[in-house]
Formats: sequence, structure tokens, C-alpha cells
Amino acid sequence: MKDSENKGVDPDLFEQDLGFEDEKDIEPTAEAESVLLETDAEDDSAVAVTSTVEEAAPHEERVKKHDTYVVQKGFSAEGLTYHPGDVISVKCKYCALWNREWLGKVRCSPGRLLEDVPMSAERFSCETFFVCKEMDAELNAFLKMPLPEVQTVKRLIPSLKRLLDTERWLADWADRNNVENVPEVWKNAKGFIMAFGSVEQIGYIDHFIRSYCTMLARREKERRPTRPKYEAGDWVDFTDLKSGQTVSAIILSMGRGLIRLAGVKAHSGQKYEFPMKEWKLMHGPRIVRKTAEPTSV
Repeated sequence: MKDSENKGVDPDLFEQDLGFEDEKDIEPTAEAESVLLETDAEDDSAVAVTSTVEEAAPHEERVKKHDTYVVQKGFSAEGLTYHPGDVISVKCKYCALWNREWLGKVRCSPGRLLEDVPMSAERFSCETFFVCKEMDAELNAFLKMPLPEVQTVKRLIPSLKRLLDTERWLADWADRNNVENVPEVWKNAKGFIMAFGSVEQIGYIDHFIRSYCTMLARREKERRPTRPKYEAGDWVDFTDLKSGQTVSAIILSMGRGLIRLAGVKAHSGQKYEFPMKEWKLMHGPRIVRKTAEPTSV
């Protein structure tokens, strides 16, 4: 085992890589923002620290900048309580790393200079790291982990991103294809694939599953009745959710996920606008008369 593994990773090296000033040069003012470190470049036998951020990964690749964060669990800050689904601005004051000591230093605090700019609670100072306060307990546990566990967490990040992205894809796909009981679908699919406990097993079944999926999808498509294709000019009936009445209308336009309609017959003069997905799923639309095909000259 190399000395670097015995000693762990020197946090000062990261401070240089990320543009932090030396501790002796910092005189806190009244402002601040948050920054964390990142361990990059490793092989199977040792931990290596890159000499520059560019060598580790371009900034745009390492961090996807977002102005907002969707609360998942809920937390309290500055006398306010935020609930799951609330949207907050990404700011240091909501970050669990703000004014927190880790690896022997407080790196994110008011007035600390980051590339000559003082950090502030009202900004996303570093534009690099953000751990929402709702994950405070998890961060506490992480900061107490030994190096092998931290390295394992790091290696799991790409897999977890892919897993969560697949779950999101399933929700969107199920919505487009009117699939019900999505949690059960997710549970069964994940349970099946996790039963294959080695990379070798996954490698052997990969081609079969891809081929089987293509064949089954083709067969289902052949069995499925043709779905109505809505176009501007179509006359449609749909259900008004407030009154429960059937509304007769003509489609004026469709675009950017919206459908705009104008009432006809008893609903003449009324205008309607719905998100397309909501309209198709919730309002039971039915084409009464297709728009006339253009005549060829």
C-alpha cells in the first residue's frame, strides 16, 4: 500500500486546484458562499490528485449549473420550512457545507475569497458544489466515512445517476403510452436485472434482452389500434372536468406542449388551452371530424 493511501488525501491540494486562497491570506468580510472539494483521477491501487481542474474534468462537464433546486425531503432554514416539491434558488445559505468544518477547515464562509470574489450566503459562490440542507444527516455520515467507503461512494455516482435517469425515463414513457401502476413496473424490472449478480452474467444476457425488447415492442405495436393523430382544424369532443359536460370544439393550434381550441355549437365563442398531455389523458378527447385534406391542383 502506498503512503498516499495511508495518509488519505491532503485537502490543501484541492484548495489550490479550486482556486482557494491560503488560509493566512483570508480575512472574512460580511459575505460568503460555498465550495467543496473533489477527489479526481484514481486507479485501482492508489488515490491520485490532479494538478489542475482542467486535468480532472472541464468545469462544464463536472457541474451542470442550475438556478433552482427541487426539495425532495424538506428542511428548515432561516425560520422558514420547505416541503417536498418546493423550488428554491441554489444559494450558499441553503447548502449544508456553508460554515461547516470538514477535513480540519471551514472552507465555505462569509467573505472568504474565491478567485478574488468574496463568498456570500445569497449567491452560489463556487458554482461547483451544492449539498442541500435537507441532506444534512447524510452529509454528517459521509464526512465520518473512511477512505475506502468514500472511494466506493465516488465510484457509485455514475451508476446511481443512470439508475435515477432510467426511473425518470420510465415515468415519461409510461405517461406517453398510458401505462398504469408505474411503481410496480419499476419494482419488477429492477428486481429482475438485479438478480444477475455479476458483470459476466449481464454481458451474456445483454444482447438477448435488447433483441427480445425490440421483437415484443414490434408485436405490441401491431396489435395496438392506431392512436388518433390530432391536427389543427380537427373537430373534437372532450370532457370539461369542472362541469362534467362534453364540449365540442375545433383545434386551432398545437405547439410547445399546448393545444388551443375554440368552442363550436353550444360552446361557440369560448376559447380553451390545455397542456397536451393533460388534455389527452384527463379530458377523453374524441375526433368527430378530421380536417379536410388539401386538394391537389
